[in-house]
Amino acid sequence: GHIDTLSVSVYDTDEHLLMQYHSGDMTLFRNRYIPYHYFNFYVPKEATTILMHARSKGSLLHPLKMVSAEDPSYFLHDNSINLIFFGVLLLALVINIMFSAFLKDSIYLYYSLYLVGVGINYANDLELLFQYFWPSHPEVNQFNVLIYSLTFLIFFFSEKFLQLKTNSRKLYITFRVLYVL
Repeated sequence: GHIDTLSVSVYDTDEHLLMQYHSGDMTLFRNRYIPYHYFNFYVPKEATTILMHARSKGSLLHPLKMVSAEDPSYFLHDNSINLIFFGVLLLALVINIMFSAFLKDSIYLYYSLYLVGVGINYANDLELLFQYFWPSHPEVNQFNVLIYSLTFLIFFFSEKFLQLKTNSRKLYITFRVLYVL
């Protein structure tokens, strides 16, 4: 889930505050310790206690993973997987746009729209849109639900691909109701 605010306090064995960080979707992207799409902060070697306070207007589900910033293998692996995904997505998008143009079949255009919706939703989940498009404007993140509304493109492609208007009138009407919602 998207965390609106995340406050992290790091203490030593004598309960002295060593470091304090504030991050989240409602703070500037440049406030992150490492400019990376996942929340991150530095933990000094003398730290024994870490307290985190997360807040979100929506449902809050966030896994916690501790990785060393000195070992870049986690970041390289994570970025490699994402680059491969977006590369395949972009390739499929270009191919389907070309098919749509050359074959004059609109189903390829609908599939291209579907791919755009999937790509934007995934980039939003990874907070790549925040990182690259509006890092100085965290207030835009409050409209994430509008970005997720691009999911209707998936339904739109499914409706056209399955030819619901002719094959299943009830399901076609159901999809039309879903578009309005």
